[in-house]
Amino acid sequence: MSAFVDPLGALGALVRQAAGRPLLTYYDTDSKERIELSVATTDNWVTKIANLLADELQLDHGDRIAIELPTHWQTAVVALGAWAAGLTVVTPTDGVDIRVVGPDAVSASGRQPSTELVLACSLRPLAGRFMTPLPAGWLDFAVEVPPQPDLLVEPRPMADPAVVLPEPLSPADVLRRGHESAAAAGLVAGGRLLTDHSPAHHDGLTGGLVACLAVGASLVLVTETTDEARAAVAEQERVTCARWSDRV
Repeated sequence: MSAFVDPLGALGALVRQAAGRPLLTYYDTDSKERIELSVATTDNWVTKIANLLADELQLDHGDRIAIELPTHWQTAVVALGAWAAGLTVVTPTDGVDIRVVGPDAVSASGRQPSTELVLACSLRPLAGRFMTPLPAGWLDFAVEVPPQPDLLVEPRPMADPAVVLPEPLSPADVLRRGHESAAAAGLVAGGRLLTDHSPAHHDGLTGGLVACLAVGASLVLVTETTDEARAAVAEQERVTCARWSDRV
């Protein structure tokens, strides 16, 4: 049996055992961006995000966070950071305590002020800032997250449920689903999973990110839609298995 009981425990085990190994790799066909995060770098982003959410923004254990982001490395670290802050990741709906959005939401807002707590990610290369003003009251990920401490100010257990996407799952259930997804895909320790599933959704969170954490593999996120582009990334990254949103 695993020595850890939830996804954050799995991440912690990887930090202790293989901190320098790649954990997240992201490709963007439009910007030609490729970014690779080691286990240690991923964990650092997770810590900073958790400190922003729990310490600076004073969100309570069990508060609900809606992550409205596409397939992107920032989506993965925000999900893990939310768990480290003790938040429940939910589908976008009314009544959430904080929303994490991308540039499309900024455009759709008409830059009108909002009473909601919103953290906005530009999704620009190197987690760059927005180039234009955000709606009044919105927070820029690139401004708020990097200055946060590198150690957890307020360590918290994962919330239960950890996710409601839309089914409520406990932290242990999330990890179990990750193990099941890894087994179904043939993903093993040291393997590399290539996928276009967003970690903001169930298939990309438990079936992608958590599956990799559960077995000690790494995740390669892509936005490619053609077989040729996918095959090229698979060869370059030496992936061992793949999961696609347009295939059963």
